[in-house]
Amino acid sequence: FETARKFGFSEKSGIKFKSESSGTLKNNKHWSAPSKSEISIGYEVSVTSLQLAMAYSAIANGGVLLKPQLIKNLKTPGGFREDVDDMLAIRRVASEETMNTLSGILEKAVSHGTGGLAFLPNLKIAGKTGTAKKIKKGKYVSEYVASFASFYPSDNPEYTLIVIVDHPRTGGYTGGMVAAPIAKEIYRRIYN
Repeated sequence: FETARKFGFSEKSGIKFKSESSGTLKNNKHWSAPSKSEISIGYEVSVTSLQLAMAYSAIANGGVLLKPQLIKNLKTPGGFREDVDDMLAIRRVASEETMNTLSGILEKAVSHGTGGLAFLPNLKIAGKTGTAKKIKKGKYVSEYVASFASFYPSDNPEYTLIVIVDHPRTGGYTGGMVAAPIAKEIYRRIYN
């Protein structure tokens, strides 16, 4: 619970966006018997795409959670300039050694795991697939959200990419089948 909180889950990012959600992560004092196993695979938790991008960026940069910068500044035709978002270090979430180990594991999830459809020979992509059932009227339904969270190149990261497909209807329904191939095409274009 504390580690998830360090990564920014269940808190707003600090950007100036009125409708930003903080997501949900129950305090571990309120976890039920199955909560540990459910939370470990992403259930009983909700995160925003921005929170996920922040967490993966922290892994990529060696363990520092950064405040995202959506808009650096605004300028009017009359020359007025207003700074909006500054990219600042929020806190260290883990040691650089731990993040390097995790980066290696995420690389293998692409080269030999469920993220295989994002694999590009000679490109070091680190990432993880996600597949979540949707809830409607308080019950799980046979609709999914497929995702692939990643960064590239994993040995000297420049890009963090989160691909989320809400209710995929063709080509499968898992993050590995649907979102990873989209990421592969984006990384191929970046590389080229």
